[in-house]
Amino acid sequence: MARPREFDEVQAMDSAVETFRMKGYEAASLMDLLGSMKLSKSSLYNSFGTKHELFLSAIDHYAIKFADDLAKQIETAPSIKEGVRRAFDVVVESSTSDMDKRGCLLMNSALEVLPQDEMAARRIAEGVGRIRKVFLNLIISGQARGELSQDRDVEGLADFITMNYMGLRAVGRVYPERGRLNSLVDQTVAAIS
Repeated sequence: MARPREFDEVQAMDSAVETFRMKGYEAASLMDLLGSMKLSKSSLYNSFGTKHELFLSAIDHYAIKFADDLAKQIETAPSIKEGVRRAFDVVVESSTSDMDKRGCLLMNSALEVLPQDEMAARRIAEGVGRIRKVFLNLIISGQARGELSQDRDVEGLADFITMNYMGLRAVGRVYPERGRLNSLVDQTVAAIS
Protein backbone atom coordinates (compact mmCIF):
# COMPACT_ATOMS: atom_id res chain seq x y z
CA MET A 1 0.00 0.00 0.00
CA ALA A 2 1.41 3.39 -1.00
CA ARG A 3 2.14 5.94 1.70
CA PRO A 4 -0.07 9.03 1.58
CA ARG A 5 1.66 12.21 0.46
CA GLU A 6 2.81 14.33 3.35
CA PHE A 7 3.14 17.61 1.51
CA ASP A 8 0.96 20.15 -0.26
CA GLU A 9 1.47 19.60 -4.00
CA VAL A 10 0.26 23.09 -4.91
CA GLN A 11 2.62 24.71 -2.44
CA ALA A 12 5.48 22.54 -3.69
CA MET A 13 4.68 23.49 -7.29
CA ASP A 14 4.52 27.19 -6.34
CA SER A 15 8.02 26.80 -4.87
CA ALA A 16 9.27 25.09 -8.05
CA VAL A 17 7.83 27.94 -10.14
CA GLU A 18 9.67 30.49 -8.02
CA THR A 19 12.93 28.56 -8.31
CA PHE A 20 12.61 28.38 -12.11
CA ARG A 21 11.69 32.09 -12.25
CA MET A 22 14.75 33.05 -10.23
CA LYS A 23 17.32 30.73 -11.78
CA GLY A 24 15.93 29.53 -15.09
CA TYR A 25 15.68 25.91 -16.15
CA GLU A 26 19.36 25.20 -16.75
CA ALA A 27 20.71 26.92 -13.64
CA ALA A 28 18.09 25.50 -11.25
CA SER A 29 19.83 22.48 -9.78
CA LEU A 30 18.06 19.48 -8.37
CA MET A 31 19.30 20.58 -4.93
CA ASP A 32 17.77 24.06 -5.46
CA LEU A 33 14.44 22.49 -6.33
CA LEU A 34 14.50 19.99 -3.48
CA GLY A 35 15.37 22.76 -1.04
CA SER A 36 12.69 25.17 -2.19
CA MET A 37 10.02 22.49 -2.48
CA LYS A 38 11.07 20.90 0.84
CA LEU A 39 11.00 17.44 -0.71
CA SER A 40 13.23 14.42 -0.76
CA LYS A 41 14.53 13.27 -4.12
CA SER A 42 12.20 10.25 -4.08
CA SER A 43 9.16 12.42 -3.28
CA LEU A 44 10.01 14.78 -6.13
CA TYR A 45 10.46 11.97 -8.64
CA ASN A 46 7.40 10.05 -7.45
CA SER A 47 5.15 13.11 -7.53
CA PHE A 48 6.52 15.24 -10.36
CA GLY A 49 8.88 13.06 -12.42
CA THR A 50 12.16 14.30 -13.83
CA LYS A 51 13.43 17.86 -13.61
CA HIS A 52 12.20 18.44 -17.16
CA GLU A 53 8.76 17.04 -16.38
CA LEU A 54 8.64 19.27 -13.30
CA PHE A 55 9.61 22.25 -15.45
CA LEU A 56 6.81 21.54 -17.93
CA SER A 57 4.32 21.16 -15.07
CA ALA A 58 5.61 24.40 -13.54
CA ILE A 59 5.01 26.24 -16.82
CA ASP A 60 1.44 24.89 -16.93
CA HIS A 61 0.82 25.69 -13.26
CA TYR A 62 2.15 29.23 -13.65
CA ALA A 63 0.20 29.90 -16.86
CA ILE A 64 -3.12 28.68 -15.47
CA LYS A 65 -2.76 30.70 -12.27
CA PHE A 66 -1.49 33.72 -14.19
CA ALA A 67 -4.40 33.71 -16.66
CA ASP A 68 -6.92 33.21 -13.84
CA ASP A 69 -5.44 36.14 -11.91
CA LEU A 70 -5.43 38.28 -15.04
CA ALA A 71 -9.09 37.48 -15.73
CA LYS A 72 -9.99 38.50 -12.15
CA GLN A 73 -8.10 41.79 -12.52
CA ILE A 74 -10.12 42.83 -15.55
CA GLU A 75 -13.47 41.05 -15.16
CA THR A 76 -15.25 44.12 -13.80
CA ALA A 77 -13.65 46.62 -16.16
CA PRO A 78 -16.27 48.88 -17.73
CA SER A 79 -14.38 49.06 -21.03
CA ILE A 80 -11.70 47.38 -23.09
CA LYS A 81 -9.31 50.25 -22.47
CA GLU A 82 -9.89 50.17 -18.72
CA GLY A 83 -9.40 46.40 -18.65
CA VAL A 84 -6.14 46.68 -20.55
CA ARG A 85 -4.97 49.52 -18.34
CA ARG A 86 -5.73 47.50 -15.19
CA ALA A 87 -3.81 44.50 -16.50
CA PHE A 88 -0.86 46.57 -17.66
CA ASP A 89 -0.77 48.63 -14.44
CA VAL A 90 -0.25 45.41 -12.49
CA VAL A 91 2.78 44.68 -14.69
CA VAL A 92 4.17 48.16 -14.05
CA GLU A 93 3.69 47.73 -10.31
CA SER A 94 5.25 44.27 -10.19
CA SER A 95 8.14 45.33 -12.44
CA THR A 96 9.02 48.33 -10.31
CA SER A 97 8.72 46.46 -7.01
CA ASP A 98 10.35 43.12 -7.95
CA MET A 99 13.78 43.68 -6.46
CA ASP A 100 14.82 40.12 -7.35
CA LYS A 101 13.90 40.72 -11.02
CA ARG A 102 12.23 37.33 -11.28
CA GLY A 103 10.15 38.36 -14.26
CA CYS A 104 7.59 36.15 -15.95
CA LEU A 105 8.23 32.40 -16.12
CA LEU A 106 6.73 32.23 -19.62
CA MET A 107 8.93 35.02 -20.99
CA ASN A 108 12.04 33.87 -19.12
CA SER A 109 11.57 30.31 -20.32
CA ALA A 110 10.86 31.33 -23.90
CA LEU A 111 14.11 33.25 -24.03
CA GLU A 112 16.09 30.48 -22.35
CA VAL A 113 14.91 27.22 -23.89
CA LEU A 114 13.49 28.04 -27.31
CA PRO A 115 13.90 26.67 -29.94
CA GLN A 116 15.83 23.64 -28.67
CA ASP A 117 13.07 22.39 -26.33
CA GLU A 118 9.96 21.70 -28.41
CA MET A 119 7.95 20.38 -25.47
CA ALA A 120 8.59 23.52 -23.44
CA ALA A 121 7.91 25.66 -26.52
CA ARG A 122 4.46 24.08 -26.84
CA ARG A 123 3.69 24.64 -23.15
CA ILE A 124 4.87 28.25 -23.30
CA ALA A 125 2.75 28.87 -26.40
CA GLU A 126 -0.27 27.36 -24.64
CA GLY A 127 0.40 29.59 -21.63
CA VAL A 128 0.61 32.72 -23.76
CA GLY A 129 -2.54 31.50 -25.52
CA ARG A 130 -4.35 31.46 -22.16
CA ILE A 131 -3.38 35.08 -21.60
CA ARG A 132 -4.46 35.97 -25.13
CA LYS A 133 -7.83 34.34 -24.50
CA VAL A 134 -8.40 36.58 -21.48
CA PHE A 135 -7.77 39.65 -23.64
CA LEU A 136 -9.86 38.23 -26.49
CA ASN A 137 -12.81 37.73 -24.11
CA LEU A 138 -12.41 41.34 -22.90
CA ILE A 139 -12.43 42.56 -26.50
CA ILE A 140 -15.46 40.47 -27.48
CA SER A 141 -17.38 41.77 -24.46
CA GLY A 142 -16.43 45.33 -25.34
CA GLN A 143 -17.45 44.81 -28.93
CA ALA A 144 -20.83 43.52 -27.74
CA ARG A 145 -21.20 46.76 -25.69
CA GLY A 146 -20.51 48.79 -28.83
CA GLU A 147 -16.96 49.90 -28.02
CA LEU A 148 -15.64 48.50 -31.30
CA SER A 149 -17.26 48.19 -34.69
CA GLN A 150 -18.47 44.71 -35.58
CA ASP A 151 -16.02 44.51 -38.48
CA ARG A 152 -12.99 45.12 -36.24
CA ASP A 153 -10.46 42.28 -36.30
CA VAL A 154 -10.82 41.09 -32.70
CA GLU A 155 -8.28 38.30 -33.20
CA GLY A 156 -5.68 40.77 -34.46
CA LEU A 157 -6.42 43.16 -31.59
CA ALA A 158 -6.05 40.32 -29.08
CA ASP A 159 -2.67 39.50 -30.64
CA PHE A 160 -1.64 43.16 -30.47
CA ILE A 161 -2.60 43.52 -26.80
CA THR A 162 -1.00 40.20 -25.85
CA MET A 163 2.22 41.08 -27.67
CA ASN A 164 2.41 44.43 -25.90
CA TYR A 165 1.53 42.86 -22.56
CA MET A 166 4.22 40.19 -22.80
CA GLY A 167 6.66 42.77 -24.16
CA LEU A 168 5.95 45.05 -21.23
CA ARG A 169 6.76 42.18 -18.87
CA ALA A 170 10.12 41.73 -20.62
CA VAL A 171 10.91 45.45 -20.79
CA GLY A 172 9.91 45.84 -17.15
CA ARG A 173 12.54 43.36 -16.15
CA VAL A 174 15.26 45.27 -18.00
CA TYR A 175 14.00 48.82 -17.33
CA PRO A 176 11.97 48.81 -14.11
CA GLU A 177 11.32 52.55 -14.44
CA ARG A 178 7.72 53.56 -13.70
CA GLY A 179 7.70 56.57 -16.06
CA ARG A 180 8.99 54.60 -19.04
CA LEU A 181 6.62 51.70 -18.41
CA ASN A 182 3.61 53.99 -17.90
CA SER A 183 4.39 55.65 -21.22
CA LEU A 184 4.28 52.24 -22.93
CA VAL A 185 0.96 51.49 -21.24
CA ASP A 186 -0.47 54.84 -22.38
CA GLN A 187 0.60 54.20 -25.97
CA THR A 188 -0.91 50.72 -26.00
CA VAL A 189 -4.23 51.91 -24.54
CA ALA A 190 -4.34 54.83 -27.00
CA ALA A 191 -3.93 52.40 -29.92
CA ILE A 192 -7.13 50.56 -28.98
CA SER A 193 -10.11 52.01 -30.82
